[in-house]
Amino acid sequence: MFSDEAKLKLLMEALNIYSPTGDEHELAEFLTELLIMNGFEARIDEVGNVIAIKGDGEPVLWLHAHMDTVPGFIEVRREGNKIIGRGASDDKGPLMAMLLAFMESELSRGTLVLTAVVHEEGDSLGTRYLISGNHVPRPTGIIVGEPTGGIDKVVVKYRGGGTRLEVNVRTRGGGHASNPDLGSNSILIAMNVYRDLWNTLMAGTSYENFLVTPTIMNCGEAENMIPSNCS
Repeated sequence: MFSDEAKLKLLMEALNIYSPTGDEHELAEFLTELLIMNGFEARIDEVGNVIAIKGDGEPVLWLHAHMDTVPGFIEVRREGNKIIGRGASDDKGPLMAMLLAFMESELSRGTLVLTAVVHEEGDSLGTRYLISGNHVPRPTGIIVGEPTGGIDKVVVKYRGGGTRLEVNVRTRGGGHASNPDLGSNSILIAMNVYRDLWNTLMAGTSYENFLVTPTIMNCGEAENMIPSNCS
């Protein structure tokens, strides 16, 4: 449907539309108009995502990428075999690849859904909206367009940020460390909580396991006192 040169031109048009988080509407209109001009139904949803769907039934595959970039416009230009501009890598290159794949693909079965979302560099409003209800067909699988450290890499597993858990231990504590009451030492109790959590989740270090990673620990009041608090 599109020549390589036409694809590069479309990417550069997208790069020339400044779309930092919260200001994606102009790019959303550009993508929607491009889809409609090429015969596809497309819409901008309630939070600003661009949605296009073709096919019917199972399986349902989402082509998922984001429209926003971090702030700061960079002059769009070609240098040899490189295209430079804000979002060329994260995420307008992958975004336009997803959009073009959506338009050029031929389906023998199932449903293909293009989800170009807002606020990925912020609070992930666009993605959270899509997964919070029945706004689009629920996916059997998702291909996420996002830079992975190289243009020739496909990543099938990715360990995300996960869930933040804060544990606060308060005990009577407070005695002198020379006569320790181990049962009221909040640091030891917090360590036991960590071990219990690790064992309960059967945590490990492979991608198949949960990972339980302590990152911040604030405990105790003085070097010579049994700690009565630990967070």
